[in-house]
Amino acid sequence: PELLIAIMKADMLQEDRTYSGRRYISAPFDYKISQVCRKWRIAAVACPDLWAVLPHPRGRRWTELCLSRCTSYPIDFVISSDMPCEEALIQQAVRLVLPHLARARSIDLHFDSHARLHEHLESDAGDTLPQLVLRTIASQQLPRLEEMSIAFRQRYIDGRMLMWDAIFSLPMDQGAAPLLRKMLLASCS
Repeated sequence: PELLIAIMKADMLQEDRTYSGRRYISAPFDYKISQVCRKWRIAAVACPDLWAVLPHPRGRRWTELCLSRCTSYPIDFVISSDMPCEEALIQQAVRLVLPHLARARSIDLHFDSHARLHEHLESDAGDTLPQLVLRTIASQQLPRLEEMSIAFRQRYIDGRMLMWDAIFSLPMDQGAAPLLRKMLLASCS
């Protein structure tokens, strides 16, 4: 089963084209590979690392399933405006994951100004989804965080400069992320 799990994990890596050079990020597990046979399903369900890339682009129910299969395991929090899903589904899924950010091993946030993710949320004091996520990160202790990448493909959204105050208030200097070794900010000005 170790070789099978290694193949399943390798299938989760996607090339990130936001930056020049080569960089790979994790993508949510494609559960279809676990449906090949009973042994493959047992191996996949037993490996929390396969379920730890959140939120799942299929929405709330899939994100809940993933959270239940990696209950105390470190998570990789990945939001991209390229996610193939409806805006409402991704907002619900993101809200489910935010309380679990203390378990984050990596955070990859890649927003595009054309995405509807920048529309104001109804119940969050007028915040957009990127603002809500950055404010939540800034208010958390992140003891497992090793890598963080934040990229905006457009400087201005809705005529306002993006959340520099939230980015600079990330709790990196207060020992809140003692394992952080790699941080990448791109087009955040």
